[in-house]
Amino acid sequence: QLLEAVQESGYAPEVIVSILRGGQYPAEFIAQAIQVQLAQIRVRRTTSNEVFSQKQPPQIVEEESNYHTAVVGKKVLLVDDIATYGETLSAAQQAILDAGAAEVRSATLICHNPDRLQAAVIDFSTHMCEPRDWFVFPWEQGEDYK
Repeated sequence: QLLEAVQESGYAPEVIVSILRGGQYPAEFIAQAIQVQLAQIRVRRTTSNEVFSQKQPPQIVEEESNYHTAVVGKKVLLVDDIATYGETLSAAQQAILDAGAAEVRSATLICHNPDRLQAAVIDFSTHMCEPRDWFVFPWEQGEDYK
């Protein structure tokens, strides 16, 4: 559904950037489907894997990211699995623009109540839900959530 939303909008990204870890799987699917380059950006926010763990200001982990040269002059689709308040997306969008991207649009599988977004605009999302809902995606199976 996320791929369909992007395609139906007419937006034609030249590069997909996944926010690691959660955005990697949906980003890979989209990049393969439309046959464009895939790059990654790591944004650190949580202090642990505990449910509703404490958040810290988003920080780009440059040594675990490879988006820098891939986005220069390109239209980029930034992909994550879930957005609550938008701080992670906003930090990643700014880093990609600072690296020289021509345009950045964002996509998430799930958006916690879009009225609560404080820091980012989500251009494409397939599901809306309440901020206190907790999701475990198939690629997270086996992780230790307390």
